[in-house]
Amino acid sequence: MNTIKKFGSSSDYPYITGSGSSFMTEFSDQWLDTSACCWNNNDEFCPSIKERDDCSKCPQDDMTTETKYDYMQWFISDIPRTDGSGCSKGGAVSYANSAIFTANNRSVKAARFTSSHGLLSSSADFYRC
Repeated sequence: MNTIKKFGSSSDYPYITGSGSSFMTEFSDQWLDTSACCWNNNDEFCPSIKERDDCSKCPQDDMTTETKYDYMQWFISDIPRTDGSGCSKGGAVSYANSAIFTANNRSVKAARFTSSHGLLSSSADFYRC
């Protein structure tokens, strides 16, 4: 994502604007840092769209690599709540198919990202972009 940000601020690449976005950015910046988003019950994920009476907040301190990958997969499968209660930052809508994990689910093999481009005013702009 740093590469996209670098190109976006370079005059050599005038069509890329801003920085990119990926599920990793959203996961780290929003889902993990928002206490309302990650809930579990005996190491089983409690989705945002269900009641959480038997669930507790995911521990954030001393998170292991294994736990972090579990949380990533929970984030990608979580449907955000739109009624103002619970978590509005689940990743299923934007990122459901944007990551491929290894067979043991302990690393990411591939992931998509998005970026934006500026105004394209001619066919030539489109082709150069």
